[in-house]
Amino acid sequence: MKKINPELIAAISAVALLYSRRGSHLSNPQVWNEDGVYIVPQFPANGWTSLLEPVNGYLISISRMISNTALTVAPSEYPVISTLLVWSFTAGVAAFISSIGFDAQIG
Repeated sequence: MKKINPELIAAISAVALLYSRRGSHLSNPQVWNEDGVYIVPQFPANGWTSLLEPVNGYLISISRMISNTALTVAPSEYPVISTLLVWSFTAGVAAFISSIGFDAQIG
């Protein structure tokens, strides 16, 4: 019998959960306030160095990396590409967490 891959199950579960809660973000993607005010205008002006610029006092390098990648790939399709990249990143985090294992005993 073939072993079930827990990382794949975690990634698929994460995408299914995202779709069940936020499926409309794929059919009707939109630019969020912070993206339109800070992230999107700063990338053409400052390039990849904008990764290190805080937004409202927070360093959001992962969000900026995803947004900058989406803007590099297809600026006209930024909302849908950034949404797909965020969902892929979320699935990757779920797969990574499931790969760690929980062999430590508590107590």
